[in-house]
Amino acid sequence: MIDWQSSFTYLNRPVRTAEVSSNDVSVDDADLSRSLLLLVLRMPNDPESIVGLERFLARVVMKEPLAIALFGHGARTAFDVLIRKLSRTRTTRHIMTKIIEGVALDAAIRDFLSATWPSTDRFDEWDDYAILTIAPARKGGHLDG
Repeated sequence: MIDWQSSFTYLNRPVRTAEVSSNDVSVDDADLSRSLLLLVLRMPNDPESIVGLERFLARVVMKEPLAIALFGHGARTAFDVLIRKLSRTRTTRHIMTKIIEGVALDAAIRDFLSATWPSTDRFDEWDDYAILTIAPARKGGHLDG
């Protein structure tokens, strides 16, 4: 289970944050279907990490969040993977996508909060914002890097 922390609210919606590793399957238990999701990537750009990220994004897509925004090291690669995943995966609801580049983390979070919206057909489903930091895969119980 993801250990979500509720830090503050924005537009009268809670903003919850957590950190997991790319091989963490706890996202399988997470309810993201009513969330705008920002994935903050802290991953090396090597083939093993990309494969782990592909598996992780596949699990996230199956949760059908309202939106998936990507930021951080490898965001462009992750966005390409996400678009491929979405084009090959049948979902029951529309998922908005976004990439945030060229800014610091605090500016990325401000951009995410102020300029990320669900599609109009899912607007009434919107409950919260979720910011999930994806760390390198865990080996032996420790974060790499």
